Amino acid sequence: MEAGSKTAETQDQGRPGIGGILGRILEARARRVGSRPAPDRIERGNRRPFAAAIRGKGKISLIAEIKKASPSAGILSRDFSPARLADAYDRAGASAISVVTEPEFFGGMPEHLEEAGRVSNLPLLRKDFLLGPGDVAESAAMGADAALVIVAAGSRSWLNEMLCAVAEARIEALVEVHDEHELESAAACGAAIIGVNCRDLRTMKTDFGVFARLLPLVPDYATAIAESGIRSRDDMLRVEALGADAALVGSMLVSAPDPCAAAEALLKGCVHVP
Repeated sequence: MEAGSKTAETQDQGRPGIGGILGRILEARARRVGSRPAPDRIERGNRRPFAAAIRGKGKISLIAEIKKASPSAGILSRDFSPARLADAYDRAGASAISVVTEPEFFGGMPEHLEEAGRVSNLPLLRKDFLLGPGDVAESAAMGADAALVIVAAGSRSWLNEMLCAVAEARIEALVEVHDEHELESAAACGAAIIGVNCRDLRTMKTDFGVFARLLPLVPDYATAIAESGIRSRDDMLRVEALGADAALVGSMLVSAPDPCAAAEALLKGCVHVP
């Protein structure tokens, strides 16, 4: 069975106040919190600065993602290997690696991040649906250099609490927004890295118009990242023109026959990727 299909079929309510797939994912996460011990800390030496790795290069950077599945596409790779993907992304010239660790809908696990960290020295983003400061501490313990914080998952006071936890853990936060109100909250809380996701996490549909509306509004002091729906060099150049410092790309790379060539095509436009 593809990741998340059983959960999606049997849950019809989701997390209170949040509808659609996002609500169901957050509800599933809430059930798991406290059910397993925090992992032992993975020592990778000094933390890799995440924002510094992707900003100020004079051209758009690539954050290449490792994930086994997605709710919209199902299983992405039958021979999925986090280590192989991390090596491919490193060789292609990616600036950072995102690793999805959510298990029920994306087929992820903490070990995927640890495997990537053993192969690559690039900064690692833990991409999951975090609910509280304990999740942030868990991310640091896994060896993540940054963690995803989704504005839609809580209130503004919750967002402040999460950013304080990130600072205490001495990692960075990619604060994800989907509309103007969420972007205002991220800016008000002083988010240093803001990801504009053009995928509606309630319906899983993408809309490039979201990039056009929101990327120009990201404060100049913040690192701006375009997330979801990017499949070509032309897409990379479009979001760069709108103000993105980096693009986060997952499904297209993981499902490509040659992930290294696919990543190079996004960065250099020299390889055709169907």
